[in-house]
Order: sequence, then structure tokens, then C-alpha cells
Amino acid sequence: MVEQKRAVIIGGGIGGLATAIALLQAGWQVRVFERAPKIEAVGAGLTLWHNAIKAMDSLGLGEVLLKHSLEGLHGGIMDWRGKLLLKIADPQQFGIDGPLMIGLHRADLHAMLAEALPPGVLQTGAQFDRFTQDRNGVMAFFADGHVEQGDLLIGADGLRSKVRSQLFGFQEPVYSGQAAWRAVIPASAINLREPVGFEAWGHGELFGMVPLSKEQIYWFAAVNRPLGSQDPPEGRKAELLSIFAGWLDPVERLIEATPEAKILRNDIFDRDPINAWSSGRVVLLGDAAHPMCPNLGQGACQALEDAVVLGQELRRSADLSEALQSYERRRVKRANQILLASRQMKNLTHVPYSWACFLRDQTLQILPNRIQTSQIKSVIGV
Repeated sequence: MVEQKRAVIIGGGIGGLATAIALLQAGWQVRVFERAPKIEAVGAGLTLWHNAIKAMDSLGLGEVLLKHSLEGLHGGIMDWRGKLLLKIADPQQFGIDGPLMIGLHRADLHAMLAEALPPGVLQTGAQFDRFTQDRNGVMAFFADGHVEQGDLLIGADGLRSKVRSQLFGFQEPVYSGQAAWRAVIPASAINLREPVGFEAWGHGELFGMVPLSKEQIYWFAAVNRPLGSQDPPEGRKAELLSIFAGWLDPVERLIEATPEAKILRNDIFDRDPINAWSSGRVVLLGDAAHPMCPNLGQGACQALEDAVVLGQELRRSADLSEALQSYERRRVKRANQILLASRQMKNLTHVPYSWACFLRDQTLQILPNRIQTSQIKSVIGV
């Protein structure tokens, strides 16, 4: 009887949980270690494009995903006054069934993944410290003295990954120049006949809205800011109302309807691309491998792609080294391209100069549909 191989996953976010499901499907034993003391409904909304919907379907969760989400961005991209700059292409132009993109609460996606795991796979309150490895296996050491042994260790521990730092040396993340605010509010808090997703671009500012369900609306904003900028004395809500005064409806009403305590704020970081994600029995995945700006909405999508491909390669090959090399061949170039494209989109959306914004907006309005279609196809992989 062949002994079942064992994987140790550091990080119980979207990428880590999806990878656990994929590896269980590939016949591996799996343990996931998450540093948070318990799983809570944290975060705000997110968007999943067609590539992520396909990945969730591969994990056996496609139907439940679509039941908990709505199609997003029907309204396209606007300028700050509400003039349409770019209409998002119809999904039929891409030859795909189902939605091109959906919106849902991050906590709902996380719960779907966690509930798909057998009891005992996910352990919370586990503070990872370091690993050691040799030709016989890998050992993960935790702050409480626990040691977990396996055949493979997967670093899915996010932007400031300890696994990545041990593999390739510590480096600070790259600040994008943006601060971001996000919130989810009840749809009943604002009177909209038909909530329609949109994104509006200003002069160094961005505001967007995505309906998550008939009951919830997600809004997000990003503004050029120096690193380390703090909330003003009057608070986040007042600051946002000042920044977005006079913008298209319902921007100000969305902010006004949001309690101060519900507005999340964080600085946005990514990292420069790297061309290797593994060494020996240790491999990176998701934000630990390729953290990216959110401007293409592909962070969670690429983590889900990673999980599915890693599971496929570990199922296909009994040789761990061969499987990890194949995983990198299939994923590194694509994920790095999306990372760099997200940076480029960030630069486009946050142009601070009026003359440059005018040229950008004029160009978007005359952009041939075939170019938009080609660009989106490259992102969603069709």
C-alpha cells in the first residue's frame, strides 16, 4: 500500500483553503495552519472574474459560488462626473457561458472554502515561525513549540510571507502610492432602484461600487497618498466626503450611508515579480508569490488559479520536484504578467494631472471593442 503524502499549508486565507481542497482531491493528506485565533467574517467585497469562477468549479464549488453572488460592473467605467468612458464587453463576446465577473463578500467566499474541508484540517491560532527541510521531508515550527512534519510545505501566508522571506530573503513590499477605503452596507441603506456596478476615475482618485447580493452593496475608493498617511482628526468618513464631493450619484450617498466604524482603510502594496516560487519541498502560492494591486480585481482570482494548478500537477506526477517545476512553468509567467498589468492599470487610473486625465478619458471613449476584448481575454485566460 502506497503511503499517502502529506502537505503542510501555512496560511488559511482564500489561497490556502483552496489549495487544501485541491490537494485533498489529488489524494494528499493536508493540514492548514492559520495564525488568526478564529475564523471571522472580516474584509469587505471582492470581484471574481471568469477565470476564478472556473477555478471554483474545478474545486466543486461553482454552483454554490453563483448562488451567493451577483454579476458586477454592468455600468462600466465612468469619469468622476458620470460620463461613460468604457462599457464592459458582453460575456458572449468571449465565448463563455455564465457571467464574465461576479461580486461577493470576501467572508462568504472564505466560508465556502472552509466549509468544504473535513473537520480537523484547518487549525487556527497557529503562529508559524520557520521551517527546515531535507531529502526526507519538511518540518514547520510554530511559536507555541508545535512541530508539523510533511512531504511538502506551501507558503500561502500573504503579502508579508515568512515562508517567502526564508526562501528568498527578506524584502519590504513595494508601496503603490495609494491608500484604499472599503465598506459593505445594506442595500436598504441607500435608495437605488437597481444597483449597478461601476467604477469612476478622477484625477488621482477612484471610486467603485459592486452589488454583492440583493441585500448588500460593496463600495471602494482609492486615492494617491504618501506612505504612512494617517486618518485626519475628523475621521475617515468626513475625509472621503470631502475628497468625493460633487462626484456622480450615488458616490456621496454611499459614503454618507456608511457608519464610520464600517469603513476599512489600508495602504496598497505589491512586490516585484520573481521567477522562482519554490526550493526543494517548499513552494509559494497566492499573495506570498505574487501580491498585486487590486486594479484588475485579480488577486483572489490568481490565488484560486494557483491552487487548482498545483493540485493538478501533484495529482499528475508522483515526483514532487517534477510537479513543482510544472506548477511554476504553468503559473509564474502568467501571474507575473497579471501583476505587472495591475501596476499599469493602477498608473492609468490614478493619473494626477488634469491634461493627462483628459487624454486618458478621450482615448477610452474611442477604444475599439476588439482591443478591450483582447485585453480582457488575456486576463481571464480565454
